[in-house]
Parts: sequence; C-alpha cells; structure tokens
Amino acid sequence: MVRGGVETKSAGKRDPLPVVDLTGNAPSRYLPRASAWPPGRLRLDSAANGFILASTDDHTAFLQELTARCPSLALCGDFLKLVFGPLMKKSTTDKINGITSAAVQKATGKSWTQWLKILDKAGAGNWPHQQTAEFLYDHHGVAGSWAQTVTTGFEQARGLRARHAAPAGGFEISVNRTIAAPVSKAFEAWRDPVLREQWLAHAPLTVRKATPHKSIRITWGDGTSVSINFWPKGPLKCQVVPEHSKLPDADTAEAMKTYWTGKLEALKLFLEKP
Repeated sequence: MVRGGVETKSAGKRDPLPVVDLTGNAPSRYLPRASAWPPGRLRLDSAANGFILASTDDHTAFLQELTARCPSLALCGDFLKLVFGPLMKKSTTDKINGITSAAVQKATGKSWTQWLKILDKAGAGNWPHQQTAEFLYDHHGVAGSWAQTVTTGFEQARGLRARHAAPAGGFEISVNRTIAAPVSKAFEAWRDPVLREQWLAHAPLTVRKATPHKSIRITWGDGTSVSINFWPKGPLKCQVVPEHSKLPDADTAEAMKTYWTGKLEALKLFLEKP
C-alpha cells in the first residue's frame, strides 16, 4: 500500500526502514530499503516528507543533509522553527564553531541566539557569505574579524556550511589572541626570522608579503596559505589573528586550529615576558 507517496510496511515486497515524519503530519512512516542511506546519517526523502531516523542528536549533520537534498525547504525559516526549533535552541545557547555565546556577546553586544534571530529575519540564509558579513558591518557595526566569525557561525548553525568550510571551497580556520604588547612589536615577532624562531621554531613557511604593522602573508610548507592580521588595541596592546586557508579537509583544519592556538599562546608568553 502507498500512502502519501510512501510505501508502507503492509506492501510486503521490500523490508522497510522506519522513518519519522518531523513535520507532524503523521507519527511514523516507512521507507523502502531500496531507498536507504548509509547508517549514521540523516537523509531527507522528499517524496515522503520525512527523515530516516539514524542519528537524531547530530543537528549539524541533519541541517547539512537538509540543505543538500532540498535547499528551498532548508532555507524556509518557518519550517526550521517547526521541525528543528528545540535542537537549534540548544545549540545557540552554548557554542557555535568553538566560540561560546558569552564570548560573542562580549565582543559584539549580542549572543548567538540574538544574532541567529536577526540574520534569519533579514533572510541571510539566501545570501552569499560576503553579503552577510557586510550586512553585519554596515547595519550592526560588527567590525574586524567578528563579522566573519558571526557569519560563519550562522552558516554552520543553519546547515549552510560544514565546520571550517571556506566560502570559496576547501577549508580554513582562524584564531585570535589579545597580547599586552604594541602592534609593532607583535609584527616584528612574525616578520623577523630570528625573533620568530624563539616562539615558532622550525616552522615550514615562506613570507610572501609583509605590510608593516598590518598584515603578513605566508605560504606554509604544504602549499596552504596563512594570513596574519594585526589590530592595535591602544598603544600597548594588540590583537593577532592568523587565518590558515586552502586546507584539504575538516580534520586538517581542526588540527591546524589547535596548532595555531598553541603557537599564539607561545607568542603571548614571548612578547609579554619581563
């Protein structure tokens, strides 16, 4: 028997997999095994208007699959609120892209929950990455790296981007650290090979371009790219922001994020030592 485009268990010709209809139209449905996907993944069956129940606690995978299989449905704010509201609420009150809501609020004046609500209302789910970042800068005064951070967090929370995925393809990460040292001193600690060796020893890098006290562009040993930006925070303090791009996959990106977090701590200790 077929109901609502889905072959039910009573058909008896194929061993079905259980499907939960998350729109609330029915408590349960069945999907023929011929349409099954690998275990551990949540996949949308557009004809059934339901989802294979495989890993309900993985909300990021859920939204990514939803976007990939049915973009127009995934970008419908009302649908997301109806189907996925509880899980999205849970994620937005804690941490997105490794950054806590408290840290975002301290830097931008708004929490993750507030930013997601603002960007949903503005229709940012249909925008390219740069348009969202410019909207945050132009309309909400979110400057510097935080406009990019909030944009990336929004895209990940709404399933529009895998963790560490770059807008133009590949993967990228960025980390930042505020250091009690003038921006000129931090810049020289990166530019000068002798100084750099004291906190970033034996690093496989080639400096391509250095703009005094503003930025340094580096080619890493594996051909990937590192961009370091320097932001003055008064005469005796600065923020250093390395961005590592063109990484091959999410695991490499995560490893490099850990690496650069540790190296920024080493730089901080080097520059702040008496």
